[in-house]
Amino acid sequence: MDKEQSIQVLNKYFLEHISPLIFDIITENDFYFKVTKKRCSKYGDFKPLHNGKSKITVNNDLDKDHFLTTFLHEFAHFKVWQKVKNLQNPHGELWKLEFYNLLNEFHNQGGFSVGLSEQLLKTFRKRNNTISFSKNKMSEILSRNISEDVRFLKDLSPKEQFIDSKGNAFEILEKRRTRFLCRNIKTKRLFLIHGLFKIKTI
Repeated sequence: MDKEQSIQVLNKYFLEHISPLIFDIITENDFYFKVTKKRCSKYGDFKPLHNGKSKITVNNDLDKDHFLTTFLHEFAHFKVWQKVKNLQNPHGELWKLEFYNLLNEFHNQGGFSVGLSEQLLKTFRKRNNTISFSKNKMSEILSRNISEDVRFLKDLSPKEQFIDSKGNAFEILEKRRTRFLCRNIKTKRLFLIHGLFKIKTI
């Protein structure tokens, strides 16, 4: 696939005027990029591979603002990995600074819907030489357009049941920090699902 064809594919997931910038990021850095089907437990991930390369994945069901934010989130992990291997705190100061700088760069490029990038940047707080970040607040901003019958998993309690967008039914077993241990009622399989996962109650 040549550059023009690749950019056409990227246009499905990013605003058209920034797709060439994303193409340059992918081709100029040593990682594989893959768009995956929806995953209940995460929007995207970064994974170092045994061959010395890395892989970034992003779910295909996200809107363009959420897709770009997730891509930059994972690309920030890649940039930190290039500097410090086996970092103990993956969302520490180095990652927060990289992520903030990337968001700010694409804010300046007009990569987000009007007014959204300002809200995302406000989830960071810079004081002296430290920077803090509210992941939950950012996720709530990105999930701002939801219908009245949709709720977040974090709004429910253990033993309550819900269904996902595919109609799969789950029961909440217990809360584990920002995620919930849930059981698929039909298959009995267990899943750790983020509290900001959008669900419908049964």
